[in-house]
Amino acid sequence: MAHIAEFEIHGLAGRSAPIRKELHPKTNLFFGGNGSGKTSLLRILRAVLAEDTSSLATVPFTRAEVVVAHPFQKRSFTYSLLRNSAPRSPAEERRYDPKLFVYDETGRPVPDVSLSVQPEKRPMGWAHEYLPTTRMFFGADRTLPEMMRHSLHTEPGIEDLANRLFKDAVEREWLTLYSRSQAQVRKVQEDGLADLLVALLNRSGADENTPPEPEVSAEAAYDRAVTFLRRMRRVRTAPKIGTFTAHYERDPVLQHVMRHIDEVETKIKDIQKPIDEFRTQIDRLFSGGKKLLAGPDGLSVQLAGDRKIDISSLSSGEKQIIRLLMAAIRGDGPILIDEPELSMHINWQREFIRTMRALNQDSQIIAATHSPEILADIPDENIFRI
Repeated sequence: MAHIAEFEIHGLAGRSAPIRKELHPKTNLFFGGNGSGKTSLLRILRAVLAEDTSSLATVPFTRAEVVVAHPFQKRSFTYSLLRNSAPRSPAEERRYDPKLFVYDETGRPVPDVSLSVQPEKRPMGWAHEYLPTTRMFFGADRTLPEMMRHSLHTEPGIEDLANRLFKDAVEREWLTLYSRSQAQVRKVQEDGLADLLVALLNRSGADENTPPEPEVSAEAAYDRAVTFLRRMRRVRTAPKIGTFTAHYERDPVLQHVMRHIDEVETKIKDIQKPIDEFRTQIDRLFSGGKKLLAGPDGLSVQLAGDRKIDISSLSSGEKQIIRLLMAAIRGDGPILIDEPELSMHINWQREFIRTMRALNQDSQIIAATHSPEILADIPDENIFRI
């Protein structure tokens, strides 16, 4: 899996000396005072992974080099970023003013930050997750009018609108993940059925009076059969365990079928493991007996007494953990997180990296934090002060 191997940034947050760091392929935590450049660092790294510098107009730095390693190709790619104009203020960035641009000799505007890469032949963009401090509102910057964008916490009704945006975006992401998982399950089932048919046809000349020793016990085979039928919504057709066991122990064809079903169910279990672990971790962290209900109809929360609430009714800390852990199960590349501790109870902060790793052991995590609790159990070589 690709990861950021190292970087060198000049002029970050007005510094006179460059910042150089070699990163760990798994976990990297940056900490420092307010204004030290942690958020700017994440935005620069994200711009490289997205190969899009349009978000760097306001970021204070002069130039940077970032190396992305691709272990499968056994190659590294060096990205060079150069600021062509002074950083704009947020107000300037929001309005179009020809006087704010630098122009080349042909009269065309030069981008605020130019980007080049060596070698030029490379994957087109890098899979990654970027979770800024505004992650609770997901697409708010793209969805809300300008006047709303700067008053999410003050204007009447804006908080309700933000909650709806959160719910809609989370459920879209969940349904995408769920649909992808179900498509993989269907593919495994189809391939398994084809393999089973081929195997049975090839057994046509076998001596059924001398069956091999069963590779799957009768009890395990029965559990697999019930699970398979339940997934196919045919569980009512399953025989009693005694009937199944008696048939299974003397029927080599059924034994052969169940060995194939066992292989299929093992593959399906591996496919569903991230989603199952997501539910498990959310339920473990939630208090008051709340349970996350996650299925083909979306997400909701079950309370004691079988009452249900919408995910938009959760606390801000609970929403944060859903957002972060969903990024973990979806992650197929570096995960960049700004202030993961936002709204989190101190106990959740202590467990944060461990919880993320329970869901995703492979992706590189790069986080900027003020929380000593998040840093507490992390080896010194994975912590960087800026």
